[in-house]
Amino acid sequence: MPAAALDTPVLDTNVPACAIPGLAFPAIPGTTDALVLSMLREFARDERLQPSQLLALQLQQVEALVEHAMRTVPWYRRHYRQAASRWKKAPAMESFQRLPILTRRSLQNAARELRSDAIPREHGRLGVAASSGSTGRPVQVLQPELLALPQKAHYLAQYLRHGIDLSAKVAAIRKQPPGYATPPEGAREALWAAGYPCGPAVQLSIEATVGEQIEWLARERPAYLLSYPSNLAALARRLRETATAIPSLRALRSFAEVLDPSVRALCGQVFGVAVIDEYSAVETGPIAMQCAAHEHLHVCSESVLVEVLDQRDRPCPPGAIGRVVVTVLHNFAMPLIRYELGDYAQLDAPCPRGGPHAVLKRVLGRARNMLRLPSGETRWPLFRCLHDAEVVRVEQCQVIQRSLTDILVLIVTSSPIGASQRDALVEGMQRDLGYAFDVELRRVDAIERAAGGKFEDFRCELQA
Repeated sequence: MPAAALDTPVLDTNVPACAIPGLAFPAIPGTTDALVLSMLREFARDERLQPSQLLALQLQQVEALVEHAMRTVPWYRRHYRQAASRWKKAPAMESFQRLPILTRRSLQNAARELRSDAIPREHGRLGVAASSGSTGRPVQVLQPELLALPQKAHYLAQYLRHGIDLSAKVAAIRKQPPGYATPPEGAREALWAAGYPCGPAVQLSIEATVGEQIEWLARERPAYLLSYPSNLAALARRLRETATAIPSLRALRSFAEVLDPSVRALCGQVFGVAVIDEYSAVETGPIAMQCAAHEHLHVCSESVLVEVLDQRDRPCPPGAIGRVVVTVLHNFAMPLIRYELGDYAQLDAPCPRGGPHAVLKRVLGRARNMLRLPSGETRWPLFRCLHDAEVVRVEQCQVIQRSLTDILVLIVTSSPIGASQRDALVEGMQRDLGYAFDVELRRVDAIERAAGGKFEDFRCELQA
């Protein structure tokens, strides 16, 4: 049954999954499904709040988290002593924003000191979420079982908002453990959504070639495909080049990487369906989900409190780009309070559809994804020339800034690049970057993804 939007009576039109064999009506869900559906109902209630009311509820939860951290976590006892006393006297956003920021380096260096010595037993079993370390030293975060419930509810809410048919087949092409979900067959999984009965899920390793992925998709005929934006772009370029299609697809879902507007447009042209984006991190879980009516992202306010700060740690106004700082509201095992992810994002004005949630216009990546000019200026680069099929059909490319004046472009094409094409690409790169960089264009057979499966279109190797 196709799901409805969240602002309609979802729970009245979709029959929950039943945990008791032989019982068709009324459905009695299992414990996890029941808790997720209960949270979903709370999310629907939250949509009717004012932003100030929602923030008050978040700060109420933050107050309990800070008190727990000060009492049971050595790192916070040492760093929050003075700031937390001000917070306790006036638990408002202004005093909260005076609390010290937890950096990624602190999380790496002081992991043991950030663990609580009195984790509530009711929060369930403990697990470890670890980043791949694909672009630097990895981080590891202790997470209680409890965190999975709001995360499942956020994803379910996202499916319902976008009218995703939970009974249909979903495919995912992403990083997998060695030897798992390999081509040509991939792997099958039982469930992909909580709360309601759902269709089959199939997986394929991102290590599969683009050709193997297309053959697999044509054979599996999924309704929905989840993958990295860079991989969706590679699939779209190959489909366009070969004049083929995947007619079963109803929508694409992107995650883990920055979704460039050019990739969104390319996928819309080739696949003929919308791309639904999400912003998440291993340490925090889902942070923001794409609006059902616009391309901007709504913050998952029931799970995280998100700040976007300038270089002086002041809140950015709508339209400004700043550093993303996240507080995970329910991790009492290893509290992440005002944790600076290393990402940059741009705030947006409130959503025209209404609702109390903060809105991110776009997520731009990390500091290493910023171009540095000799003048000292930094900017987020766009490479329109590399997506111009009239110049050359690019299957994959990666731009690396090696110095203030030197750019390396790794490029994968199906045919050799002629002198005129090379000149056009270099001129286009200089035009797109706004500076006459020395551009080395190097044609390669393939560009490997990082250890976690992500792919960076641009990387700056200069020291900060």
